[in-house]
Order: sequence, then structure tokens, then C-alpha cells
Amino acid sequence: MKRIIRFTRYRFIMITISLIVIISGYTGLIIRGGFNLGIDFKGGLTEQIQIAPVAFTISYTGKGKAEVIIAKGETIGQGTGRLECTITENGKTNTYSFPFAKYATLKSLADAAGKLKGIKIDLKAPPDFPSSVLISLDHNIDITGKEIAINRILRKNENTFVDIEELRTVLASLGRYSLQLVKSPINQEFIIRVEANDNDKKFRQKTEKKIFDVLSAKFGGGRVIVKKTDFVGPRFSRDLAKQTISLTIVALVLILIYISFRFKLIYAVAAILALVHDVSVMLGVIGTFHLEVTTATIAAVLTIIGYSLNDTIVIFDRIRENVGLIRDESLSTIIDTSVSQSLSRTLITSLTTLVAVLAIYVFGTGSIKLFAFNLIVGIVVGTYSSIFIASPIVLGWHNMVDRRRKRSDAIKYGVKANIVPVSRIKSSTSQLKEERAGKPLSVKGVEKGGEAEGKQENVAQMPVLTERKLRRKKKKKKKK
Repeated sequence: MKRIIRFTRYRFIMITISLIVIISGYTGLIIRGGFNLGIDFKGGLTEQIQIAPVAFTISYTGKGKAEVIIAKGETIGQGTGRLECTITENGKTNTYSFPFAKYATLKSLADAAGKLKGIKIDLKAPPDFPSSVLISLDHNIDITGKEIAINRILRKNENTFVDIEELRTVLASLGRYSLQLVKSPINQEFIIRVEANDNDKKFRQKTEKKIFDVLSAKFGGGRVIVKKTDFVGPRFSRDLAKQTISLTIVALVLILIYISFRFKLIYAVAAILALVHDVSVMLGVIGTFHLEVTTATIAAVLTIIGYSLNDTIVIFDRIRENVGLIRDESLSTIIDTSVSQSLSRTLITSLTTLVAVLAIYVFGTGSIKLFAFNLIVGIVVGTYSSIFIASPIVLGWHNMVDRRRKRSDAIKYGVKANIVPVSRIKSSTSQLKEERAGKPLSVKGVEKGGEAEGKQENVAQMPVLTERKLRRKKKKKKKK
């Protein structure tokens, strides 16, 4: 058998550390003023905007209808991509494509597209800028009879960045809102969340217009790009919060029933307490760092509950097997053996999952990045709790039940405890005589308080088992 690590020796230290972490987390939560609930649970408007300079304006003055789209590669700034212009005239639709690989500068691109009948392009950026600086458009933009701004990303040597503090000052008139930077500062993308007003039925329309007007007045209408808008009503958010709590409680009850059926009740209680530990640590971290609580956060919590539970059940299953295989050993030894046998599997699984989630955290943005961060915390805490929280709870419960059983047996058979204190070890003959006469074992020189009347003596201890052995030896001698 491979080397056994004595995990149970450190159970009190680890439980103390966990309590300190949980208390610290909730202290930080209180100091922060509670959870930073997102729009999903408070209700309101979420709008993702981008503030970017204008590369050129484009319009169509022909007799038909025209639309443009800028399709690019996966990453902004790559040389791949193209400008497409679709013109519908006299029932015929023609699409003209201008790839950036062929038209490498904004001037060459504008000159080529400007040759189309009815298309007018007014270049605003330096003509030698590469075409790849144009920002992608998610859908076709109608340019019939109106001038549309096509934006570009900032270059590193430009000094026209919009500072997030400056943006907060501009949006101060919105009331209760939050502002978050998305991706790299060079992209100039921000997420604005405004809490809903229950009494205003036109809250969404008014707020969208107000955000656009305020930003346009400060930075210019052509520079403000609204990339995404989401709205959640207050009633829906309240119902969502209630359903989330209810479903989480139902999930924990079902887990309790399942583990009780597969193992024993104490294993189920230990697993639930370990899950409560994991969720408490996660919520403490979320509250301390004032991370936004959204449906993605709930998804991360439920994911970690399943992940941690699976790891805990694997260890419990190994404990159950070893109870039958090495029944002569103490339960602490069985638990240490089981955890040691499962340790390589636990660490490999956790590290593999952690690498994948770290990649999502590094390369992800917005809510997916927050989701990945919660998973990272949950994986670490879930692995820790399976080893240092769940199994020690089973051991503690077993020891408590065993002590109660011994006390009950001692009272039942007339012995105060399994270990009987005496002031000095008497001869086996005198002890047997006192026991046969129904006299309790005496403790000379020791008062109720445990101190000697005169000189304090060391108290020796004799197990009851030793008395029984002496009794059997005495009977054998009499027979001989």
C-alpha cells in the first residue's frame, strides 16, 4: 500500500482556517454594504456601448436601397475582413465586396467603394490608416438617404482615450447605476447598468435615450456605438430571486436523500455541510470583492455544488469499501487511507478542470469572465472541503456516537466510565474482592474536586478490560 497521509490529524486546524475565512468574507460583505446584485435580481437596463472615433461616413443617394456591413476576423485589428455593400435597385440586388487584403488603407477602401453609383464616402481618419482598424458591424446597416458613421479602434499612440472616471462624471445624472470596463482599455467598451424604477412604465425607452443623448453631447453622436441592450423588469427579477433560492434548497434536500439512501445519514449530513462550506466561502469572496451577482453567479454556484459533491462521493465510496477491507483499523486510519488512495484522482481532475477554467478567465470578457472566476474559487474550495471538511465530519460524528455508547454501557453495567481512576494500582486480589462485594473502586486521597487532602498524588488509570483479564486468570488458578 502506498504511503498514507494523516489528513485527520489536521482536521481541527483546517476547520478553524475555514471558519476564519468564512467570518472574514462575511465581515467584508457587511463592510461593503451587502451583495452587488446585478440587473437580473434588481431589475433594470443593461447597455453595452463603445466610444470610438469615426473612420468615415457613408451614405446612399440613389433611387434604390443600400446597406453596408463590415465583416472581420475573430480579433479586431487583423488584416482579414471586408466591407460589403448591398444595393437593391429596380428589383435587382447586387453585393459588392471590398476585402481589406486588397484595399489595405482607408483611402484605397474609400476610393473603391465611392465609385459605386449613389455611394458617397467622406473620410474622417488619416488616409494612411490600415483598413483593419474598422470596427465590425454585427448586422447590415441601412444607409439609404442618411449618413452613417463607420468607426475605428484607437491606435496605441493616440491620446483620445475616454477615462472611466470621466465617463462616470458624464453619467452621474442617471441616478443609481454601475459602470464596468470591458476587454482592454484600447477598445473603449463599457457596460452601463441602471436600476429600474418600478413606477415608470416607460423606463426603458427614457433611459436608453438619455444615455445616448448624454454621451453624444459629450463625445459626439458619431462616436457612440450601442452594441447591446438588455432589460429586466422589477417583478421578473424578484420572481427570479425567489425561484433561485427555492431551487437551491430543493437541490440540497434531494442530495441529502440520495446520499442517505446510498450511504448513511451521517455521510449525507457531512456532504451537505461541506457544500454549505463551499457556498459560504464563495459568497464571502463575492461579497468582499464586491463582484456582481447575476444568473451567471448562480450557475457557477450550482456547478460547484455538483463538482464538489462528486468528489466527496468518490471519497465516501472508498471509505465504505475500506471499512470492510481493513475493519481492524480505527476509523481515522480508514479515512486517511481512503483519502490518500483517492488523492491522485482528485488532484488530477481538479487541476485539469482548473486549467480549462483559467483559459476562459484569461481570454473571456464580461459575464463569462466573472463566471470563470467564481468557478476557480469554487474548484479550489470544493477540492479542499472534500478532503478536510466532509470526511472529518464523519469521523467527528462517529467519535461522538461512540463516546455516548460507551457512557450508556458504563451506566447500564454500573461502571462510571470505561477508564476508572484510582490513586494507586491495588493488587488484583483486593480489587476483585471489592467488586464481588459490590463495593465501588476507591480513590484514596482524592476529593470530589480532584485534589488530595494532604500531598497531591498522581492518579493512575486502569481499564476495565484489565480487570476482566485478571478475573479470568484468578478463576484458572482456582481450578488448578
